Amino acid sequence: MTDKHKISQRAQAVRLNFFAKLEGLRIRLSLRLDLLQQGRKFSETQDQVAWALGELDRIRHHYDNGLPWPAGGWDWAVRNSWPAESDLREELLGLEGEYVKLANRKKGDGETGG
Repeated sequence: MTDKHKISQRAQAVRLNFFAKLEGLRIRLSLRLDLLQQGRKFSETQDQVAWALGELDRIRHHYDNGLPWPAGGWDWAVRNSWPAESDLREELLGLEGEYVKLANRKKGDGETGG
């Protein structure tokens, strides 16, 4: 196995891991939104969860089109509007760093799309 092939496999594994995390968050947020709409109480509001779902779509669109992390204050919005006790808060905060690493790897190995 050549070094280039190993790098390509690692890049693919990193990409798959990121998108698995993104999809897992999407599922959890969708379920949370459904439960909130049914009257269940969580530390987040319906608006916060709906916003995060929309942002996940925007993140995927940016990656698929070779764009940098979407501007708009993701980190600021999560830190300042999501309750500290939210079980999803830290996962949301970690996405930007993972995206940047993934995008840099994508540029470095010459591969496309996720």
